Amino acid sequence: MEAMLKLIVIGRKNHYFFKSSVGAAVSNTILSVITTAKGTGINIFGYLTHLQRFSKEVRKNPDLWTPWNYLINARKYLKI
Repeated sequence: MEAMLKLIVIGRKNHYFFKSSVGAAVSNTILSVITTAKGTGINIFGYLTHLQRFSKEVRKNPDLWTPWNYLINARKYLKI
């Protein structure tokens, strides 16, 4: 829990240097996804790579590609 709060504080400090509020919002979203993926114990790089590789499927059903559902769908699409 303390580590997650630390990320929020670091993010808040870094947001002063974004050129727009949209950039800060995008950064927040990415940081949130990475933190959630880290909490579930999955390979973060592999997760983000698969989100890009299967972007059409992610757009159709984003709920199926959340970090806690990722392994089920990765097995289905990667034939693992």
